[in-house]
Amino acid sequence: MNIHVSPVPDDDAVAAVLAALEHYLAAEQADDEAPAGPHEPWRTAGKLAAQGLPPSRAVAARWGSADRARRGERWSHGIVGL
Repeated sequence: MNIHVSPVPDDDAVAAVLAALEHYLAAEQADDEAPAGPHEPWRTAGKLAAQGLPPSRAVAARWGSADRARRGERWSHGIVGL
């Protein structure tokens, strides 16, 4: 990208413009950072849904769940499933 400015600005004007841009970008970046607060379940679910991800569930793993999963691996339809 080429930008042609006429008349050519002096060094003080260029320094002032660069300082203003730096200040503006720093303020924009500070506004983008959300304050860290308590995470509400509906907010987390909304973020996941916006990304197309399934909702997360905080389910504690129990021995019964592991046993059912293990039995499911060995499941057979028998002669009917042919």
